[in-house]
Amino acid sequence: MKNCKVCQKDFEEISKLSICCSRECYRKNSISRNPLYSQFAKFNGSTATKGAIQELKVSADLLRKGYHVFRAVSPSAHCDLIIIDKKGKLKRVEVRSAVKNKSGKFFFSRNGHYDLIAFVFKNKIMYEHSSRD
Repeated sequence: MKNCKVCQKDFEEISKLSICCSRECYRKNSISRNPLYSQFAKFNGSTATKGAIQELKVSADLLRKGYHVFRAVSPSAHCDLIIIDKKGKLKRVEVRSAVKNKSGKFFFSRNGHYDLIAFVFKNKIMYEHSSRD
């Protein structure tokens, strides 16, 4: 017998790695450990849909800032968005979900072809220009 990490009930462990008594407790444990997961905790859609939601958030933010925004039709495109900046130049935008840890550092993946990367946090969006120029 083992004690559930979330609800404290005793349960019969299936493997040495079992830490929770049910899928629901496992989900609650995942949410408490991973803030990125908690952004979509009540959302049952696919990861592609979650990514599309983040892209739409960034699109709306850029439109509010006066840019012309174009979304990729293909999910395997080299970048998520194309914008025309105020000087008429095209820029490739990559959208990434990001989370901050307790010390204030944030984590994300930097791979992709982009001129501007948009970090989508739970309540804000941050932008960083590519250092590849």
